Amino acid sequence: DFVVQYRDHRVELINVKPAVFRHKPAFEQSLELVEEAAQARGWSSRVFTELGRQYVDNLEWLAGYRGLPYRLAEFSGRIVDALQEPLTLRTLVAKTGEPFLLKPVVFHLLWHRRLCTNLDGRFSLDMPIWQAGERDEPV
Repeated sequence: DFVVQYRDHRVELINVKPAVFRHKPAFEQSLELVEEAAQARGWSSRVFTELGRQYVDNLEWLAGYRGLPYRLAEFSGRIVDALQEPLTLRTLVAKTGEPFLLKPVVFHLLWHRRLCTNLDGRFSLDMPIWQAGERDEPV
């Protein structure tokens, strides 16, 4: 369904299918053909099914922060300066101060993909946060 090229130039074919089709013979046959085609070009391939419930919950949470938060420019500068390496939200707040004003900016930057975190995990003060582009991400 998708061809993804990573920053390190690796290419991957991504198939997205509902989980109910994952083990049907027709799907498995088509998947074999896709894997053969990918390997012939030196690419890898993967199958994704539905997003996990936690991932969807986290996206819905972040969607609430798509609007401009109070003091965005000031706090985004502090956040970027502090994130020279991945930090937990707890450490980031401790380094930059004013948690009630800072957290909405962090969530806004996560929504707009200027910051990243693991969306499969539960949001907490111990969730790691890093600047976009610091880890292996699609182009």
